Amino acid sequence: MDYAATSKSAKLKNMVAELQNMLGGNIGNDELQVKVNAINKEVGRLEAEKAKLLAKKMKDAQSELLAGLDESAYTAERKANALSFTSAEEADNYYRGVAGKAWKAATEDGKKGYMSTLLAVVA
Repeated sequence: MDYAATSKSAKLKNMVAELQNMLGGNIGNDELQVKVNAINKEVGRLEAEKAKLLAKKMKDAQSELLAGLDESAYTAERKANALSFTSAEEADNYYRGVAGKAWKAATEDGKKGYMSTLLAVVA
C-alpha cells in the first residue's frame, strides 16, 4: 500500500481504496486475498513498465553520446599503436615500470604535488 501512495496510477489507487473498504466490512479472507493478489499483479506491471521506460531513456542517452563521437579520431594507425594487454598482470607490470620511471624523473615539487593530490583523492 506504500507503493500506491507514491504511484501516479489511478487504477492502483482505486484498487487500494477498494481493499481498504473491504477491510472495514464482513469480507472473507479469500476475497481479500484475491484483491491483494490483483494489487500485487498491478504493482508488478507498473514496475516492469517503469523499468522499460528507464531502459529506453538510458538507450536514448547512450545513442546521443555515441552520436557525438568522431570516428575519424580513431585512425587505423592510432588503433595499431594503441596499448593492448591480455591480462591485468601484464598491464600492471607495464604501468609499474612507467610509473617508476616517471617518479624517479619527477622534481621534489612534482612528487609533493602528486602525493598531496593522491591523499586528497583517498580522503
